[in-house]
Amino acid sequence: MQRVMNTGSGLHRTMKTRDAIMVGVGSTIGTGLFLSSGDVLSGAGPGGAILAYLIGGFIIYLMTVCLGEMSAKMPVSGSMQAYATEFIGPPMGFTIGWVNWLGGAITITCQIVASAIIMKQIIPGTPTWLWIVVFTLILFGVNFFTPNNMAAFHSGLPA
Repeated sequence: MQRVMNTGSGLHRTMKTRDAIMVGVGSTIGTGLFLSSGDVLSGAGPGGAILAYLIGGFIIYLMTVCLGEMSAKMPVSGSMQAYATEFIGPPMGFTIGWVNWLGGAITITCQIVASAIIMKQIIPGTPTWLWIVVFTLILFGVNFFTPNNMAAFHSGLPA
């Protein structure tokens, strides 16, 4: 997998289309979607759920198009944080950066807990905390290695 590198000469766009699609799909579809869909269906019904997802999807589409336009006009690393700093001010850029970090940290923990809840339903006799520990160890274990080390590990070659 190729990485986007930021050198002194500017950005190098080397991410493949299929990589971008997989990042989008992986970050959109998660265990929380499966767990929360039942609550949405029971509260709003099938029509209300479809309407709610369409409205939410439309808002996300508009945001994505806006970010795409801004990144085409002003390609910088930092995404929303850099654009907020440039167009609104440094305090807003600082706030956006921390809100993005906090959102990511909360999302990761929610996904781990949701995965543990699903596994508890699949294997009823196991405690939920055990699955939380297992999925946390798997997550940190996978992210411990750099992509070059992972490629060397899978190919059997030295890193």
